[in-house]
Amino acid sequence: MRARARARGMFVTTADMKQLVVQGYDRIADRYLERYGGSAVRTRKLAELCDGLPPGARVLDLGCGAGVPVVQHLIARGFAVTGVDASAAQIEQRRATCRRHSSSRPT
Repeated sequence: MRARARARGMFVTTADMKQLVVQGYDRIADRYLERYGGSAVRTRKLAELCDGLPPGARVLDLGCGAGVPVVQHLIARGFAVTGVDASAAQIEQRRATCRRHSSSRPT
């Protein structure tokens, strides 16, 4: 199914819109991590999530971004994490920040 949006007299496909979002996240990857990398609320909710998972559980993190702090926290708690993100720049950051953890696989 191809959804279309009308923008400035041109038709834009869903694929075009997705590509625009990916390019945007690639461009702001460093700034995004600096600004949104830490959150007390996220840390508390993540701890609650981890408490409900069995030890060593496999976790799929869709939209993992740079993996900070969520993936790092999950790995530190002993979970096997697979991260998926459309932004190549975000995945490269994730590889750099989580490289030392063999149970972490960015995609």
